[in-house]
Amino acid sequence: MKPYIISGWWFLYVVTFFNVLDTIGRFLPTWLSAFKNCQNITLIFSIIRIAFAGAFFLIALSGDDTTWNTKWFKILILFLFSITNGYGTTSHMMFGPNMVEGKNKDIAGQIMTLFLLSGIAVGSVFAGTWVNKILLP
Repeated sequence: MKPYIISGWWFLYVVTFFNVLDTIGRFLPTWLSAFKNCQNITLIFSIIRIAFAGAFFLIALSGDDTTWNTKWFKILILFLFSITNGYGTTSHMMFGPNMVEGKNKDIAGQIMTLFLLSGIAVGSVFAGTWVNKILLP
């Protein structure tokens, strides 16, 4: 028997919902002219994302009959997490090179790209290992 997290249609809904909202979040810095040059908003979104770790642990560790384990709360957390993920990634990549002087902007952009792609690769390896070894023994 498969675990609840990957059984049925719920997993497909969660992945689709996350990807659609992440894409919308990636377009927000270009759509909202008020946030184009506001690096404080980017910092606030980054700090808010730390709270999501606590929210995900709260959902995972709470019982079935609590408010934290209802579907509306899970969808709300996923909505906020996906929007801030897309917005944060895009705005950091847009504003990051502007934090350094002159010719170092190119190097800063390349280093940021290296670490972004490295993080995606490491996360994919860990996620694949986790699913294959733990969820689908």
